[in-house]
Amino acid sequence: MRTHLQGLRAEGHRRTLVVRRIHRLGLDSPEKLRAHFEQYGAVEAVLVTHSHVRSERRSRPAVTTRIRPAHLGFVVMGGAEGAEAAVGDGEAHVVLGSPIEVQRFVPHRGEPAGAPRDSDEAADASEGMADDEQDSATESASPSPRRAAAQ
Repeated sequence: MRTHLQGLRAEGHRRTLVVRRIHRLGLDSPEKLRAHFEQYGAVEAVLVTHSHVRSERRSRPAVTTRIRPAHLGFVVMGGAEGAEAAVGDGEAHVVLGSPIEVQRFVPHRGEPAGAPRDSDEAADASEGMADDEQDSATESASPSPRRAAAQ
């Protein structure tokens, strides 16, 4: 999954979709997803990582590994128009009788949690802080009603 996410950094996020609840499609989910999303435009890539589960049974001393279908995947469309068309059909899609969820891919920008994401928000945040500082300066300059009554 990490490899897929790192690869998506280079792709245009406007043409990438996140697909969830795809485990119902089975181990051949990439082919089924490609066939479904080709109705919206060219599909460049379908990225799915199935889980490898190790199990150790008491009756058998050997460790066995089985593959479980992925729950999450990414579909990279050939263009942003195809991704918009897929999202425009709603968040819920039905692929071969199985419901899945489709959403736009929103990349993380590597900023600390709570940091503004663009310059407008940063300007708004700094103005808000300046207003708060001015309010606190005004409050400290005027005595509180309790202090005024006590004097």
